[in-house]
Amino acid sequence: MMEGTQRIFVILGHTAAITPEFTLDDLPGSAGRLDILCRCVTAAFCLSHGIRKDVEVYLVLRDQITLHVEGTSLRRLNPDERSTGALIQHALQALQEGRTQSTPGLRVCRQGLRDVLRELNTQGVPCYVLDERGRDMRTVSIEEPVAFLLSDHQNFTPEEEALLSSLPKISLGPVVLHADHSIVIAHNELDRRALRFGSDCRKISLLMAEPKGKPVRESWVEMVQVVRPGDANPLGIAFGGTVVAWMDMAAAVAAMRHARKPVVTASIDNLSFLSPIRVGELAIIRSAVHYTGRTSMEVGVWIESENPITGERKPTTHGYLTFVALDEHGRPTPVPPVIPETPEEKQRYNEAKRRREYKLRLREEQG
Repeated sequence: MMEGTQRIFVILGHTAAITPEFTLDDLPGSAGRLDILCRCVTAAFCLSHGIRKDVEVYLVLRDQITLHVEGTSLRRLNPDERSTGALIQHALQALQEGRTQSTPGLRVCRQGLRDVLRELNTQGVPCYVLDERGRDMRTVSIEEPVAFLLSDHQNFTPEEEALLSSLPKISLGPVVLHADHSIVIAHNELDRRALRFGSDCRKISLLMAEPKGKPVRESWVEMVQVVRPGDANPLGIAFGGTVVAWMDMAAAVAAMRHARKPVVTASIDNLSFLSPIRVGELAIIRSAVHYTGRTSMEVGVWIESENPITGERKPTTHGYLTFVALDEHGRPTPVPPVIPETPEEKQRYNEAKRRREYKLRLREEQG
């Protein structure tokens, strides 16, 4: 157990794939209902705009392989089954190659339920089995750190029942719930207790002091550059690299206004040069945050040229830049969610969301 961990979830996967030879497009089928375990991981770690750092998850696959996910160092987790399935697939591939870690915060080894229970017992972590036949959780005094054990879509096997027979059983309600729903309810109950009884700050870390949302207009930037001879090629047209540098600066200011933190450029996408900007003209550069992830922001940038004598304007350049906010140690840090207000802002938000989802799928497919 990592320092700072308060909640541990052990989920038994009875039919899940134990080799990486499955397709991410068929997690319920070829991956042996791996979709259930993916949803459990999401439920255990994901908040609206953050990750629970004080959580660990053990996925015990067919009592042969265990994936250990640690919130303190977890990276690259997105709240969708496909992304989580890709992380598990990479871990199984790493195990085949003799490695125990594939991505930060995810370790894999050949061990089963008995080994996990022995490890938790050695660490002195009290364990509870989530079972609808158990004692109502709301009547049970639970001190953290604590571990909860639950099964996927199948009941515990007789062998597992025997291993768990000495552990107390607690119920989350009178009906049988999906595994991921059980994790959410367990979290909610302990979150409420932490606030109700004034528990110390270690429990408040699970709420992560989520930043409040900010409207697009608070990040809006407009800059003006006079195109000078040193900015242009022999034809009197502004260098493309110079134009991109102006875009990067305007976008960085928008990202910093939104996050109120230092930012770094992560990528530039869909950069289009529509018409040239000539020496003596003004470059009107506008930017605003369109979409936010947990630590990243997509910023849209548009440039128009203006003839300072006639006032004529025409669009010249547009593109999308992604920035990541950094904390005082230079590590990625959460940013406030952006709130689109106008129909145009909402359209841009949805388009940015689709671009992000496409890039995530592409990254998974490329490994």
